[in-house]
Amino acid sequence: MGFELAKNKLQKQDICSSRMPLVHIERNESALTELLAKKIKAPACLVVWALHAVTFGCWDGAKLTLQNNQVEIADIIEMRVFNAQEEVHLLQVDEYFEGRYICDDDSGSPQEVIDSFSRFWGECESPESVTDRDMYIELKDASRKLTLNIPVSKGSKGGKYYGLTTRNYIGYDRTTGLAGYADQRFVSIDALKEV
Repeated sequence: MGFELAKNKLQKQDICSSRMPLVHIERNESALTELLAKKIKAPACLVVWALHAVTFGCWDGAKLTLQNNQVEIADIIEMRVFNAQEEVHLLQVDEYFEGRYICDDDSGSPQEVIDSFSRFWGECESPESVTDRDMYIELKDASRKLTLNIPVSKGSKGGKYYGLTTRNYIGYDRTTGLAGYADQRFVSIDALKEV
C-alpha cells in the first residue's frame, strides 16, 4: 500500500470484516495491556491523543511503548492501536475507555471498503541511514521548525517521505439508501515510494 493509493483514483474493494464494541475498559495500564494482548497481534503501531500531547508508539504483544514516555494512561483521551489486519480504537468516557475492535479476515461478514493514503508533513533527512533496528523515524519540516517521530515497520523503511494508510468502511442509510463512510481505521505507516 502507500503512495500508489495517492496516485490513483480511490477504488472500492470487497473484503470480509468483523466488528466488536468495547465497553467499560478501566483506564489503567493493566486493563489496557490485557485488552490489547487479547485483541491485537504484534507488532502494531499506535497513536495516542493525550491532554498535553499527541504521540506515536508501538505494541510488541506484551507492552505499550510510547515515543513520548511522559504520557500517563490517565491523560489519554483517544487511542488507536493498529496493524494491517486489525485495530482497537478507544475513547475516554468518564472513568473508562470505550470503543471498538475491527478485524479484517475471512471469518467476518462481507464489507465494502476504500483505502486512502495521506502523507505526513516533513521529511526524513537521511533515509539511507535508517536501519531495521530503528523503531522510529524523525520527520522534520525545516520551514516550520517542527519534528514528528513516527513508528515504522521493517518493510516500510527507506523513504524520504511517509504517510498513513486509512481504510474507510462503507455503510448505507436504510431510509435514504445513500452510501457514506460508516467507520474508518488506521492500517499502516508507509514510506512514500514512487511506483
